[in-house]
Amino acid sequence: MGCSPRGLEDRSAGRQHDHGVTIAVTVFAPLTHARIRYDPVKDFAPVSLVANFQMALRGRPAAPVTTLREYIEWVRANPRKATYGVPLAGGPTHFFGVMLARATGLEMTAVPYKGSAGLVNDLLGGQVPAAITVVSH
Repeated sequence: MGCSPRGLEDRSAGRQHDHGVTIAVTVFAPLTHARIRYDPVKDFAPVSLVANFQMALRGRPAAPVTTLREYIEWVRANPRKATYGVPLAGGPTHFFGVMLARATGLEMTAVPYKGSAGLVNDLLGGQVPAAITVVSH
């Protein structure tokens, strides 16, 4: 299986030898690289669903908001407080926050934690105003 740190930004990721073992995960590349030399939709064919995540944006218990719309309005009114905790830097929850910020035109800062335990403690304690977490079943 071919893999390199440059693989997601390099067009050669789409031109690997056709020996049936090259796998590229391209969903986050447009979010992590200023420019990529391939089109993740046109240059690759989906093979299989790898993962399916349900995520939740959670506010601290004393938060002045209860809906996503209210949260967006609150962030616009309080841009210096526009942080959200994530259990892992560069993970799906982090990228969901990046996509939410882009879709709403907001500037938000992710605060990465080493797992969910510290994040939930800080959310409940009011040290971080919001968190994006994966919902467990």
